[in-house]
Amino acid sequence: MKNYLLAFVALLVVTPLACVADNFDYTYLDAGLTSAKHDSLSGGNGLGVRGSLRFGTRYFGYAAYDEHRFDHTSTAYGWEFVHFGAGMHAGLTDNLDFVAFLGAVSATTTYRGYGLSLADHGYEAGAGLRAKLSDSLELDADIRHDTVALQWNTYTVACSPPYCTSALGTAVGTDHAENVVSAGLEYALSHHFGLGLDYSRSNFQGMQVWKLSGRWNF
Repeated sequence: MKNYLLAFVALLVVTPLACVADNFDYTYLDAGLTSAKHDSLSGGNGLGVRGSLRFGTRYFGYAAYDEHRFDHTSTAYGWEFVHFGAGMHAGLTDNLDFVAFLGAVSATTTYRGYGLSLADHGYEAGAGLRAKLSDSLELDADIRHDTVALQWNTYTVACSPPYCTSALGTAVGTDHAENVVSAGLEYALSHHFGLGLDYSRSNFQGMQVWKLSGRWNF
């Protein structure tokens, strides 16, 4: 999977673009609330912030922060992700863009109940489409491969301080790769402001995230 996504990015670099209208904003900031669950836990809440800055006619940089907390568990378990990278877009038609991106990811799993945390760093590569369904409605979809999926294992709840460090290191693994499929709708209330609803699902332990957000286009 990762080789295909990296090939998409390379192909976008060398492929000439069609002369089509540019109907998509690539300089924006969005922020919202998230609801998360996976195979072992549900009821996670958090927030997500993402910014994108366009430069040139084909390129953009991006940065994002996502947080998911399961405070109702005995370990007060949570995830934090920081993303940053760059991408390119190609207009396929007046109302359809192909997008590819490559970036770095930093991920942290925290167990505030034990005062412990684990961190990992890796990369992500992805590709997708942005489609204008109408003047006010946009549909986005992409698939992403990353190398920082963090694992939850219920074995961790059986340990107690100060004997948790080795158990966590064994039971909660880093260096797990995952593929994440995402889709979202954005409704433009005006040229500069819109509301969005996004859904993503990972093939690693069934992680699912819903996000309700507001977006400011600059």
